[in-house]
Amino acid sequence: MNVYSKIEELMAEKGISRYKLSKDTGIPYSTLTQILNGRTKDPQISALQAIADYFDKSLDYISNNSLGAIIKNRLTEIGITMEELSEQTKIPLDKLQNIDNLQPTPLDYEKDGLLDRLSRYLGVSSYAITSAYARQEPPAYDGPQDKRSIEEIFANEDFNEATEYESPNQLKSFEETFARDDHNEPSQIPEWATSKDARDFKHMLEEDTPVMFDGVPIEGEAKQRVMDVLTGLFWEAKELNKKTYGRKKNKKGPTDNSNG
Repeated sequence: MNVYSKIEELMAEKGISRYKLSKDTGIPYSTLTQILNGRTKDPQISALQAIADYFDKSLDYISNNSLGAIIKNRLTEIGITMEELSEQTKIPLDKLQNIDNLQPTPLDYEKDGLLDRLSRYLGVSSYAITSAYARQEPPAYDGPQDKRSIEEIFANEDFNEATEYESPNQLKSFEETFARDDHNEPSQIPEWATSKDARDFKHMLEEDTPVMFDGVPIEGEAKQRVMDVLTGLFWEAKELNKKTYGRKKNKKGPTDNSNG
């Protein structure tokens, strides 16, 4: 199904005339007519986006690149209904009908998952199915990346607030540092941490950056486990830096200000 046939289909479903679509979207009537008559081979993206937004569809759907469009076109080709597809694949009907609005999860990509079942039953390549579905994933974090090593990141720490740290009695093992308290909750901040350490830790937790794996957001218990690991690495880096800084400070020795 081509672009103009897809738009005509949406118009018929909603009972929308060409005149009303032109008026409501702001697309000149002559331009819309050329698109729907197939005279414009490469319609402007802005026009297609306006039509997609009007029908609450994605641009991929209008241009037949979305997973929903692929499924619908294939169903027409093999002559079965969406209900039959749901029954044969054991995928809930409402999920199939709203598949372009789903947020992908790791399970969808696994063997016998959502995409695998659709590919096998419809006879569509897994690449086409997976590529269309992957475009629905939220954008990955594209902010500036810190390419420094851990040593470089903490090289300029101000340890004036810290007490002398080289005493063996003050050192704790990783297990002791993060042991669970009476309320079965992790002890987040070690006793040796300075107020600046605590502020840095709080800032890390408050960063609104999604935890991703292979472009897919990690949620729930899995996300908490990742955050626990990051917490451990954060405090290990702080501990290592304090110990390294302490050794360097001791090697320099105290400053002798006497004149004698």
